[in-house]
Amino acid sequence: MQKIALIFLLFFIGCSVKQERIYTTIKTPYFALSDAGVIKKGFGYKEIIIYRFGLEPIKILIKNSTICIQKSCMNKEAFIKQYLGEEYPSDFIDRILEKKRLNLSKKYLYKISKNKILYKDNKVFILIKNLNFN
Repeated sequence: MQKIALIFLLFFIGCSVKQERIYTTIKTPYFALSDAGVIKKGFGYKEIIIYRFGLEPIKILIKNSTICIQKSCMNKEAFIKQYLGEEYPSDFIDRILEKKRLNLSKKYLYKISKNKILYKDNKVFILIKNLNFN
């Protein structure tokens, strides 16, 4: 009976990963990326994989308290401060990927639709278009 429960649990967890094909542009004062990729969302994590023509894909893994680019990991607060700035909250990227409301003390443009997320201020530009066409 335990084996059946374990198999069911593994099947359920394995099937609970949601994957979306995307086109994304991310520009900050410290880096810029723009290309097609995927967003994988599972229990306790989100992973963005950006494919670059002729180069190794860039993998950004977002867990509860850490963000990893390739295999280099930092806690979210330190990552946000280093790569975006102190005026952004530690859950900034999570809120954008989950299409949740932002509470920032600065002027910004934030548009959400079924197939697109756009965030823009004077330092950061993020555009994520869903390419699943469903």
